[in-house]
Amino acid sequence: MDKRTIIILFAGLVICAILFTLDIYLGGIALIILATLGMSLFIMQDSKSLPEIDIVLEDNAKKIVVINRGNDMAYKIHVALVPHNIEFDIVRH
Repeated sequence: MDKRTIIILFAGLVICAILFTLDIYLGGIALIILATLGMSLFIMQDSKSLPEIDIVLEDNAKKIVVINRGNDMAYKIHVALVPHNIEFDIVRH
């Protein structure tokens, strides 16, 4: 996990421990909120580096456009046009 994520979760555990000493119900509520925060940070970190490639055919049908709409670099993209058996390797600029 990321260092900042671990620090945030550790600080949350310390706050939960302090709240448990004051009131058990308040500590339980804080623990549920901390668990929800931890799960969302874990899910967010899981989807951090996903490229999403989108291919669009131009109106004149003479050009295809390859667009990366994801949040990470896409390496070694290979495009094959099936009807004409033409293959292209896209170089990174």
